[in-house]
Amino acid sequence: MTVVQPCPENIEKTPELAYVIGTMQGDGSFCECKIKGKKYKATVLTIEAMDLEMIEQTRNFFEKSFGRKVAIFRKTKGSYGIRYLVKGLLSAFQKLELDFTDPPKPPKWVEEKTEFFGAYLAGVIDSDGNVCIKRPTYPMCQIKITSGTPQIKLQEAVKNNLKCGTNIDTVTDFNKTWKKWTTRSNLRFVISKKNLEVIKKFVLPYLTIPRKRNKISEYIETRYKAG
Repeated sequence: MTVVQPCPENIEKTPELAYVIGTMQGDGSFCECKIKGKKYKATVLTIEAMDLEMIEQTRNFFEKSFGRKVAIFRKTKGSYGIRYLVKGLLSAFQKLELDFTDPPKPPKWVEEKTEFFGAYLAGVIDSDGNVCIKRPTYPMCQIKITSGTPQIKLQEAVKNNLKCGTNIDTVTDFNKTWKKWTTRSNLRFVISKKNLEVIKKFVLPYLTIPRKRNKISEYIETRYKAG
């Protein structure tokens, strides 16, 4: 018999929780699975990625936010992840307005507070984002977030919190790994004076993948020396 831990009475809304939601919506899966050797199915949350730093931070923030211990697993292909049977947390997820369908969609309470949205955006960038420096002569730092469908709600949240222009483009091409044609949507925006302070104060402190965090930090230090 499986003992389900009771759901915590009150989940504190924090930047750390917002970051976890970002990685859950980016690299997570939420489904009912058959448990090996058991007759029942369980509701399982799995977050898997190639970057151990992101998985460790997600695990730490998950434990802090939900009061649950979670182990990290490693797959033979080199990816890392965490997996948790979340039946006891379903009511908490509902109260937090979590949506696990593609693409990432910030809950209203995250979208309405820049401190929370910055940490959430860091989680989405760590999981689904790419940081690229364009135009060597006059450098521009572009952040791209890739999903299976257009990120309309996330786009609006970026506009409202970062006060900057955004663009969504859709690309269809042949995926060599999956060996089939796929369509993806890319949400793009650039770092500028309009969103510089929000990026520095609320996003960078939570970005954990070095190649992404360092590229943004170095760009800001070089481009905005006077700031």
